Amino acid sequence: MKKLTKLFSLLTVLLTMFGPLGNLRHLVHANDAQPHQTKVVVHKVLMSKNDFDTFALKTDDEKTRNGSELPKDQFAGYFGQSATEISGVTFKVYKKITQENAQAVTGESLGISGDNDKYVPLEGEYGSKTTSESGAEFQLDNGVYIFVEDKVNSPYYNKTNGADAGKELTEAQAVPFRIELPITRPDGQGYFDTSRDHKLHIYPKNTENKPTVTKTFKDGSTENKNVAIGEEIEYKISTTIPKGSSYKTLVWEDTMLEGLDFVVNSITISSTELVSISKDTHFSQVEQDKRGFVLKANEEGLRAIEEAAKQRDITITVTYKGMLNDSAQVETLIPNQVTFHYGNRPRTFTDEKPKPVTPDPNGNKIVVNKTWGNAVGPHPEVKFDIYEQETGKKVGTVTLPANQNSAEYSTDLKAGVQYIVIEQPVSGFLPSYTVNGNGVVTVTNNPSDNPPPLVPEKPQVITHGKRFIKTDNVEGLDASEKLTGAEFVVMNGQNQYLALKSATEQTEALRKYNQAEQDYLAAVKAANGQAEEKKALRDTAYEALNMQWKWVADESQAFKFISSTEGKFEVKGLKAGTYYLKETKAPEGYALPSDKIQFTVNRGSWGSGEEVNTTNFQQVKNKKITIPQTGGIGTLVFTVVGLSTMVFAFIAMKKRQAEEA
Repeated sequence: MKKLTKLFSLLTVLLTMFGPLGNLRHLVHANDAQPHQTKVVVHKVLMSKNDFDTFALKTDDEKTRNGSELPKDQFAGYFGQSATEISGVTFKVYKKITQENAQAVTGESLGISGDNDKYVPLEGEYGSKTTSESGAEFQLDNGVYIFVEDKVNSPYYNKTNGADAGKELTEAQAVPFRIELPITRPDGQGYFDTSRDHKLHIYPKNTENKPTVTKTFKDGSTENKNVAIGEEIEYKISTTIPKGSSYKTLVWEDTMLEGLDFVVNSITISSTELVSISKDTHFSQVEQDKRGFVLKANEEGLRAIEEAAKQRDITITVTYKGMLNDSAQVETLIPNQVTFHYGNRPRTFTDEKPKPVTPDPNGNKIVVNKTWGNAVGPHPEVKFDIYEQETGKKVGTVTLPANQNSAEYSTDLKAGVQYIVIEQPVSGFLPSYTVNGNGVVTVTNNPSDNPPPLVPEKPQVITHGKRFIKTDNVEGLDASEKLTGAEFVVMNGQNQYLALKSATEQTEALRKYNQAEQDYLAAVKAANGQAEEKKALRDTAYEALNMQWKWVADESQAFKFISSTEGKFEVKGLKAGTYYLKETKAPEGYALPSDKIQFTVNRGSWGSGEEVNTTNFQQVKNKKITIPQTGGIGTLVFTVVGLSTMVFAFIAMKKRQAEEA
């Protein structure tokens, strides 16, 4: 009986030991039928640069989270006072594989140092998700995963007002990150799973920043620069790309208008931190003409800049030249503006630079057509400025009312002359331009998902001039007679003469102007009713000169300034300083002065308005000839008197000789 009792007890113990194993086996098979899954919640934490750097200095134990959710009111105590959770950040998930796959990449290439295992993009709804203010939730099977921050597809950038506006995500901690599921809960009671209280919470961190852009003259100065027409002006754009940036758009635009021409092929690019940077290698083909340029970093350039920015800030320096042309307004500060576009998302459109268009000869008009890409209306009112392509001179503005898609402009357009149409900025959109012939320009507004472009302070140039009025020697400007046809050259203190820069086409333009000037003066003298017509032709020829000054030693090369009706002429486009007028041809009936006439140009020397007074015009006087010159009627009188005297003297002498005989 005792033996039977012992045997029963042994059987009871064995059942106690192996019974649970039977249950465990059942559970294992159940899990085989329904694999274990984990809900991973990724929270994007944004921190100031100071808090970000401070957190990075903490020990691993101090930084380690146990996978539970951290209440937002505890963010400041754990991450730093500035820490906040943000939405709009996209994460892409890669899963580790063991078999061959053409899409596979290494963990090292995804940013996990030393990880040579193969990973492929996870398919389905959990392959990519964007955070809300409570994170982004992924439901994943057991396995090894890498989470990568997908900035290209992240709609986030700082849209607040003030200094933070336009900042993009830059440096990161715990991004990318790798996890191996399942993960045991910190209480040791099983794994994180899909239940509400057992989700796995992960907190990758970023700081944010934006580039800084400055525009100066090449020497680094920003003070107003005093220049002459035809003088080249060297500009410098310094752009600092913050550490940790991964931009997919870097574009510099400079449009030169109203007095400035871009010197084509004058762009140079350099970087102290990225010494191998090259315009030909790292930047796409530059769109450029006299009206400016568009410069883009290409894919190779973006990769090189991103790689270098992993370690430090990167400064890129772009230098180039402009030239003051004769459409520059005297004593008016002329700015030069650069616009810098940047962002984590690639730009998908081209043709950013305005294209020249010639007015439709049927009506001498330009038609502006407007499209809005894929943007849903209603659309706002838009304005377009119209400039001469050759000079950059503004002609006018055409307004396209809200929700209208076409408008015409014809005021002050010249037949056969090229113009450019430039859209005034529209918030949230960037324009591209095409020309369709027959005076039609199509402007497409492309919605922009990058931050608004940066526009640094504009360095400004200024040029000076002087207006003159040629009169007789009568005191008082109002009482004096205004003289036409006097010719002058301008000299500086080194006895050099002001001349036009030489060019084949300039020589022909100068010949046409001189001929038109002489035709005009002849018409004024003849009073045949053609003066106004000839004046219009003379003015057109003068505009075509596109004057650019230089100083020469040979007076025969000097430009001739000629007093027109009302005795007026002007010298503009000079640096501030003292100069001299030398009159080379006097008006008919007036004496040529023997002395040079000193004049000074500076702020205020041009005067203001068109009123004829001594503030706006320096008076240049000529004396009328009162003593007859050789070949005139006075010479004949003296000749007759002289001959008569000689005849009388001869007769008297003969008479005396006869009497003495």
